[in-house]
Amino acid sequence: MDIIVLFISFVTCAFAIDPNVTIIDEAPKMVIGVSGRKEMIATKDKDIFMTCVVHNKPADKKVEWRAIAPDNTNIEISEDQDSKDAYRYQIDQPSAISWRVKIQNIQIADEMRYICQVEIGHQKYATEERYIRVTEKPQIMDLLTSSNQLVEEGDPVQLTCNCTGWPRPNVKWSKVAGGLLPSGGQEYAGYTLNLGNSRPDHRGYYKCTCQNMVGKDSRIVYLGVVFKPTIQVGQMEPAQAYGYQKTLECVIEAYPVPSEDQITWTHENIPVSSSAKIKYIEGAMNRVTTKLTIRGVDPNALGLYTCQASNTKGSTQANINLKYSSQPTPDITGEIIRSGASLISISITTLLMFVTVGLLHTCKF
Repeated sequence: MDIIVLFISFVTCAFAIDPNVTIIDEAPKMVIGVSGRKEMIATKDKDIFMTCVVHNKPADKKVEWRAIAPDNTNIEISEDQDSKDAYRYQIDQPSAISWRVKIQNIQIADEMRYICQVEIGHQKYATEERYIRVTEKPQIMDLLTSSNQLVEEGDPVQLTCNCTGWPRPNVKWSKVAGGLLPSGGQEYAGYTLNLGNSRPDHRGYYKCTCQNMVGKDSRIVYLGVVFKPTIQVGQMEPAQAYGYQKTLECVIEAYPVPSEDQITWTHENIPVSSSAKIKYIEGAMNRVTTKLTIRGVDPNALGLYTCQASNTKGSTQANINLKYSSQPTPDITGEIIRSGASLISISITTLLMFVTVGLLHTCKF
């Protein structure tokens, strides 16, 4: 009898089929990662489903779900339908051979290996696993990111951009419209853009962009700099023939932008008061242009002209020396324009011509 029992046991063991474990019905679907492992790419705050199907499961064995954290910590999820943490994991059994786990509201901390297993011997298991990668679209954090600001010239300036997202977003700074950054180049990679002591040419719009594999977010920050006026002149020593028009031009940059009353012209230290000769033109980026038009240059019009601009930070002036030219020269419009006196002469000549034609016409009758 003992021999028969041993024989039956031997035959049973010899022909026993080990359990077969597979994971199906995944949401999101499984992909093959760059390292060849089976992965699921999940979106943060979404629910994840995996179904473990076990064929040939011994009646006395249980189906287990567990996870291995990046630090190799073992996390027990369930045994059969018994969840170890019902708040995070829900377990149900869609069929007699399947055990489905639902990971609720998945978070970045849930990125790890998930294993379904059945014991087939002492410390031996039939297993199948998935690696869940959790992604989150970048989002800039308002409270930890620089906003529009106005600084005094010479103040130290740092622009900071912080954002959430997973994988951790790449952060870069650029200047709107493709301008060069103060540090040189069109882009700077990093959370903090250090501009050093502020200069007038630092002012403008800066763009922070956070980007990862699932999306990007951006923020535009305006930096204004308070500084006293700077002046550029079109020509420092223009020349013109007598009887022709010449326009002198000063381009002023400053913040606050000087008002029309804060810009003056002088000729040989005597104020130029005729408003008809002076134009005030506002431009972009704290820029204003003032033009003084001399309609008919004569010997008295030659000499030193000074344009001066003021604001709360101080005042600046620039000199333009108007000289005589034996030949007419183009004005800033590119045209050669005769003075009003010449135009009047032309008009009288034209009038006399019309009168003569009229008289001749009358004489015929």
